[in-house]
Amino acid sequence: MIGVIGGGMTAPDTGEVFVLYVDEDHRYRGTGTLLLEALTHEQKERGAVRQWVSVKEGNRRGIPFYEARGFRCRDRRTKVMDTGETQVSLRHYRELE
Repeated sequence: MIGVIGGGMTAPDTGEVFVLYVDEDHRYRGTGTLLLEALTHEQKERGAVRQWVSVKEGNRRGIPFYEARGFRCRDRRTKVMDTGETQVSLRHYRELE
């Protein structure tokens, strides 16, 4: 397996990307883009006109990837984990055409 994507509909008109991962040896070859396009197509067929994704703050690969595909940061969320560690995620959003 070289990559995986998972997502769903969080509202009748809203899709979300829950996970997108491409194996290190296969990055920068278009796999992530193809996976995102396939999920987006499926969500649009189900009525999505917008799409969200959460990216861990400081993710030097994920943030540029999504922003290059039209996502813009709309929110910053902080969560304290069971371990006491603080995790910050950036909520990115885009309108679908």
